[in-house]
Amino acid sequence: ELRVVSTDGLRLSLSRFLPAEKGEDRDFLLPVTGVRELQRLLASIPGDAAVRVAAESALVFFQMGNIEFSVRRVDTSFPQYEKFLEDSKTSSLEVDRAEFNAALERIEIIVRDFNRAVVMTLSPGGDLSLSGRAPETSEADEIMPGIIDGEPMKTAFKCNFLIDGLKAMHSERVSLNFNGPDRHMIMQRPGDWNFIYLV
Repeated sequence: ELRVVSTDGLRLSLSRFLPAEKGEDRDFLLPVTGVRELQRLLASIPGDAAVRVAAESALVFFQMGNIEFSVRRVDTSFPQYEKFLEDSKTSSLEVDRAEFNAALERIEIIVRDFNRAVVMTLSPGGDLSLSGRAPETSEADEIMPGIIDGEPMKTAFKCNFLIDGLKAMHSERVSLNFNGPDRHMIMQRPGDWNFIYLV
């Protein structure tokens, strides 16, 4: 299994898949500037082109056809994130991804210059309520259908963090699993643990 994990300290994404060939087990940490350049190069090659990854003590090499790109490794440890991935949800929500994204984008217009937060109220067996406030200027409220299970809950997240995760899902529906109102949330494609986004 190949795992690609990234974090900015407030959110984390993990993507995993089985490579066509495997070598010895290795892990390495790369700087974000090198990863962005790698993304730019990957966008320029055909989608079915093979990418070979090789690592040495100081560099990681990416070979794509006649292109070879190297990134200097960062000499530090990645945060221990595995404990946050344990399945200990108290509430869950499944919604239409495009509809949820559109509702959040409308609320983000209101909250972007204030606290950027969207308040989510989950009512099991009922609807999802979204709200955003900018004191003394405006407010936004959205109600949308969803499949809600577990405990009733009211929680809040940065609106743009949720929108970023939804844009990376590439699915018709999205599942959000909450670990209580004051803890983290895991977003994924329903029933698919190959890509998760944690806030």
